[in-house]
Amino acid sequence: MKRLIALLLCFLLFTLTVSAATPSDCDQVIELTANGEALSFVATKPTTYWESPALRVGETIVKTGTLTLVNGTDVSRNIYFDYVKFPYQDKQALQYLNHLFITITDGTAVLYDGAYSCINNNDVKPTLAVALEPYASRTYTISLRCDYTYADNHYLNSEILEWIFDVEAEPKSDFSPNEEEKEKSSPIFDPLFVQWPIAAIISIIIFAAILRFKEQ
Repeated sequence: MKRLIALLLCFLLFTLTVSAATPSDCDQVIELTANGEALSFVATKPTTYWESPALRVGETIVKTGTLTLVNGTDVSRNIYFDYVKFPYQDKQALQYLNHLFITITDGTAVLYDGAYSCINNNDVKPTLAVALEPYASRTYTISLRCDYTYADNHYLNSEILEWIFDVEAEPKSDFSPNEEEKEKSSPIFDPLFVQWPIAAIISIIIFAAILRFKEQ
């Protein structure tokens, strides 16, 4: 009987942990819209669990959320992640973010897996950028966890970690037409075209020197 009660308590604890770590605000859509020449990003939700994290020590988001970027304009655009607005005035909140780890993936490619507080650092900043055709979209997955080493009881209060995105007018190409034209128009240099004539001239000089030496 005691074993049954213990099993029921473990199951209840597991259920509460999972439900606490499976929020409803898992998915976010950020759409680039155009009003004349003015461009702006519009989010479908006020916040998600990664924009207002409330994980406690050892908690992990069981259901991975999705972030979808949409080009809602009639022009091809480069949309890219710029930075996260952190509460730099709140040192305890930043300490919490040091122990909060976020993972961003694009399919099977991991774009970022590290401390939330370091996501703006240029040396580890995720390359979350995409060239989108008009009305096209791209979806990324995001998971969050709080490590067991966090010993404080201070978490984010009402702060919202706003993700800032930016846009370029036209997508960049990995191989521009100008470079392609240069490569096509550039003459092909083969070192053999130079080496063989030089070798022939040297051979003639040596052969002439040998003949002259024999005549003497």
